[in-house]
Amino acid sequence: YKTLESMAQKIALQLALARKLRGVDEVDVAAKVINTHLLPDIMGNLSAFSRQEVRCPSCNAKYRRVPLCGKCTKCGKNLTLTVHKGSVKKYLDISKEIMDNYEIPMYLKQCIMVAEASIDSLFENVKIRTLADFMEVK
Repeated sequence: YKTLESMAQKIALQLALARKLRGVDEVDVAAKVINTHLLPDIMGNLSAFSRQEVRCPSCNAKYRRVPLCGKCTKCGKNLTLTVHKGSVKKYLDISKEIMDNYEIPMYLKQCIMVAEASIDSLFENVKIRTLADFMEVK
């Protein structure tokens, strides 16, 4: 398990082994992998992204919210997110692939679709606004 590079390889080999063993229900294994590992990770990372902090890569100062100036108040450098889009979407494609290849329960399919819709609503069609967009200029 430790010699494999990615989680996709680990899951593919686990499902291939379940397919070969007669005493194992491969659909049940696929459902359990999604239910116990992939879905909690997706939802946990989505939750962490929505309540994340920002930090300064130079001085490592952390802020709950981005300061109004948009830069670190200690050193003036640009800030970075602590949780990134890639970590939120990391297992979504693997989950959808398993969903397409195995007849997992409808409840799990719907959970994956809800997670995908939540991720899409968070990252797609995002218009970046500044403070000036909300101020009335007369």
